[in-house]
Amino acid sequence: MGVSLDLGIVAREPTPDVIELCVEAEELGFGGLWVADSQAIFRDAFAILAVAASRTKRILLSTGVTNPVTRHPAVLAGSFATLDELAPGRVVLTLGRGESAVFTIGGRPATTKRLEQSVHALRALLAGETVSWDGGEARMTWPSRGVPIYLAASGPRTLRLAGRIADGVLFQSAPTRGLCAGRSRRWRRARARRVVRSASSRSARGCSVDEDRAWAREEMKPYPPWRPRRASMRSRPANSRSICSRRRASCARATTTTSTRTARRTTATS
Repeated sequence: MGVSLDLGIVAREPTPDVIELCVEAEELGFGGLWVADSQAIFRDAFAILAVAASRTKRILLSTGVTNPVTRHPAVLAGSFATLDELAPGRVVLTLGRGESAVFTIGGRPATTKRLEQSVHALRALLAGETVSWDGGEARMTWPSRGVPIYLAASGPRTLRLAGRIADGVLFQSAPTRGLCAGRSRRWRRARARRVVRSASSRSARGCSVDEDRAWAREEMKPYPPWRPRRASMRSRPANSRSICSRRRASCARATTTTSTRTARRTTATS
């Protein structure tokens, strides 16, 4: 299996600038583009992916990541099937629980069970089948050949789920080799229990590049680094409410950062 260096995009800049970045990424040899989907903070991921599909010829295109809370599975299926018509064989549907996209509208991330239901629903919809979802039924009336479905995962339950039902996994990567290897092992063990045609893994690392070092560090605040704990997980269990509170605070900072950045650029160019 080959190794690909891909580019994750958080579209805070004007959309034309983001599109030019996508084109340049392919010219520079990057293997894939993973566009964040968070309506209150970034430009629309699917609009960017659609234009990028028409402006590029080789590079893989995916969300980094979307979710089944703010986007109904039927909407996702239609969007990705359309993208696959624009860039045949280059599109991957990457799904996660939903963090900033969900928190900024006062919602809750998808549970592991909901993620599993979403993957099954998406596969069925892309195959032209009728799907029941939240009391209603949905079906795509135009043909689709289906696209690979990846799950974004960091915790053990989601990693096992990805190994069991997904075509690939996007690791929310840790800065230490040991933690990253541990997540990979969980996924591989779950994958080994089923017959799969192929599976792929990707590892995501946050970074920010700017001429202003202080500003680059500021932009990374919504993406806190993973730090190994000295105390064991058993002795210090995580409080899910406090984790959600911290993530909501990060989303609020991200929204503020985006507004400040835009104002700063406006001042600098006027």
